Amino acid sequence: SEANSRTETKRREAEQLAEEAVSSNETLTAQIEDLKSKSKALEDEKVALLSKVEDLLESNRTMEKEHDVSSLEISKLKISLDARNDEKRQFKERLESIKLKTAEVMKQSIESLKKEYTARLEEYKTAMVRQEAQIDELKMKEAAVSDSGE
Repeated sequence: SEANSRTETKRREAEQLAEEAVSSNETLTAQIEDLKSKSKALEDEKVALLSKVEDLLESNRTMEKEHDVSSLEISKLKISLDARNDEKRQFKERLESIKLKTAEVMKQSIESLKKEYTARLEEYKTAMVRQEAQIDELKMKEAAVSDSGE
């Protein structure tokens, strides 16, 4: 009866460890989904910024076609266009930097979560092996007790 009680306690502990492993896996999945969502938001922001840059460049091209401007005005427009092209280049550099940083952060987070999950899984496996050995030992003791009583 005491052996059965210990066996039941060990079984409940094993179930609790299994539930913790499932919970850890669900947490990991949620964190990965959150990172994917953040990555998607950054990608959407990149698309919006590129669209804005294209709109600005198109606006400049339209202005040049529609106006018969003096050399001074054309020169000013070219300076403005160069500034906008520089702005576009800076936007592209910022977007690339954001993309690289996001990818690195995601990679580090995923690696960290993988390590944590793997460590927890190894702890769970070790605990399971230990508990199975204890259960086997209890069964052998119980069998020895019942054999000596016969």
